[in-house]
Amino acid sequence: MWENDTDTLTIGTLAPFWQWEGWTCNKEVKTGISMDSVLQHRELPIVAERTSMFCGHLLPVEHPTVVSRPQQGLPVWIFAVLLSLTALLCLFCSLRKIEILRLPLTLVNGRSMRRFLRNYGFSREYKELPIGLLAVAVFCLPAYTLVYGGDNVIHYVMIVLSVSLLYFLKNAMLRFLGNVFEQRHEMSLCIASNYVFHLMESVVVVALLYPCYYLPDSLGGQLSLLWVVGGIVAVMFVLRLYREMNILLNHPNLSCFYLFYYLCIVECIPLLVAIKLFITYFSVS
Repeated sequence: MWENDTDTLTIGTLAPFWQWEGWTCNKEVKTGISMDSVLQHRELPIVAERTSMFCGHLLPVEHPTVVSRPQQGLPVWIFAVLLSLTALLCLFCSLRKIEILRLPLTLVNGRSMRRFLRNYGFSREYKELPIGLLAVAVFCLPAYTLVYGGDNVIHYVMIVLSVSLLYFLKNAMLRFLGNVFEQRHEMSLCIASNYVFHLMESVVVVALLYPCYYLPDSLGGQLSLLWVVGGIVAVMFVLRLYREMNILLNHPNLSCFYLFYYLCIVECIPLLVAIKLFITYFSVS
C-alpha cells in the first residue's frame, strides 16, 4: 500500500454486488459464511390442535353482552361518608370546645350533665341541632348497609333526611307534652340529656364502623362488631330512660308520671321499628 494513498473509499460501508439496486441473480450467491453456523437453530413446537369444548353443545347463551366485573369491596362512598362524619364530629367538638373524655361522666352523673350543658352552651335547642343531625347520619349508615347493601348513596341521603325529620318531630312532640303538663323545664332537660347521649353514641359508633367495615371477612369480626354496636346502643337507650325517669319522677307533681308514661311511648316507637326491620332482614336472609 502506498504511503500517500488518497483513496477515500470506505470498504466497510460497501454493499455486495448482489444487493445493488436493479441487480438480479438467478444463482445462489455464497459469501463463504454459513448463517446456520452463526445462529443457533430453534425448533418450533408442534401445534397441538384439539376440538373446542364449546362446539356442538346444547347449553343456551345466557350472557351475550359484556358482563361487568363483580365488586369485591365496599363502595367508595361509604369510606367517604365515614371520613366526612369523623371530620364533622371533630369540627363540632373543636368549635364548641367539647372534651370527649368528659362525656362518659355526664352519662352516669346528673350534676355533671347539667354542668356540661351549662359550660358548653347547650342552653338553647338550635345549638343542639347539629348533634341530632350527626347522630342520625351515623346510625343510618350501618342500618342502611346492613339492610340494603349500600348500593346507592342517594338512597342513603334520602333515608337520612327522612329520619332527621322524624327525629325532630319526636323532639317537638316531647316539647308539646311538656307544655301540656306544664313541665317545660324538665322536658327541655330531658331533650338536652338525649342530645348528650347521642353525641357520645355517635363518637363510639363512628370509631367502631372503621374496623366493622374493613376487617377481613375471614376473621369474622364484622358481625361481632355489629353486635357490639347494637349492644352499645341498647345500653345507651336504657341509661337515657333511667336519666329521664330521674328527671321527671323526682318532681312532686303527679302529672310528671303521666308525662314519663307518654315519653316512654314516644321513645319506644323507633326502637320497635328498628327491631321489626332487624327481624325482617334476618328472616329473609
